[in-house]
Amino acid sequence: MISLIYITARGLFPMKGNALGQYDLLASCLAEQRYTDVEVIVCDKENVLPRAEVEFACRRFSGGVRFLRPRMTPWTRMGAFAPNAARNTALCYARGETIVGIDDCYVFGPHYFERIAELASERKYTVAKLSQVDNSVAYPQRPNGPFPADQYGGGITSYPLAAAIAVNGWDERFDGGSGGDVDFFARLRLYGGEFVTDEAVAVVGHWDGGRTLALPRCDRLSIELGVRRRKAGALRANEPWTAEEIRAWKNCGRAASPRICTVSGFACDYKDTEPADVAAIREQFETRAWFNLAEERRKNGLLT
Repeated sequence: MISLIYITARGLFPMKGNALGQYDLLASCLAEQRYTDVEVIVCDKENVLPRAEVEFACRRFSGGVRFLRPRMTPWTRMGAFAPNAARNTALCYARGETIVGIDDCYVFGPHYFERIAELASERKYTVAKLSQVDNSVAYPQRPNGPFPADQYGGGITSYPLAAAIAVNGWDERFDGGSGGDVDFFARLRLYGGEFVTDEAVAVVGHWDGGRTLALPRCDRLSIELGVRRRKAGALRANEPWTAEEIRAWKNCGRAASPRICTVSGFACDYKDTEPADVAAIREQFETRAWFNLAEERRKNGLLT
């Protein structure tokens, strides 16, 4: 069985380049699928999903549909964007051997699940080819067209549930910023597995250039530290911070003039000082594990 994880952080609004909202688009995509050994898990931050339409679209699926709120973390309590906590919430309940991730701004074709299942039977997993309706200013770093499989996986990736459990899910230390999708895909590839692109596994994004997400903490330092962790062979996410990581944060040159990131060497695009509430959240990582996917699944009565 395939478990589709669909997360949303934007609430209800029409997509740019399409008169429909994202939930209308999701329902229409699900209704077209030819492969039906599927469960759909919707992790909806706003809790405003028009459930009847999606429930109707999922009526043919063996696993039906489940609606969840993202697990509460300090990032979600402060209103920050927390996609990794949302994905981990869904993984706590997923029953499919293969996981497929879709964010709230993509549409996919009728052979999407069918082809993913075929490849998964060969122990191959997919990095979706991404394209967009318009040159949105919200994500200027993402060009039109596919991303090379060896560079980017993103949230639009299929992967085995067993591998996600082994690497302890998505790293929630990236919540409040970005970079968690690249980190997750990199850890999956290092854990082992073949990832491919396929013409039938393509998605189109309707990104709204007028909507941007506030990032209350530094992205660059978190991403660079993630690279260092992976090079050291640390593939499990949500573990306590190392002494090196703690020093990197405490010695960060945010207040220097000119502001140069002491880890990446690039010009700092963050704030002069770290907000107190963000610092308090970060410091929780220094002394304890943040999340244990296998344990949470056991609490839900699911075998790992």
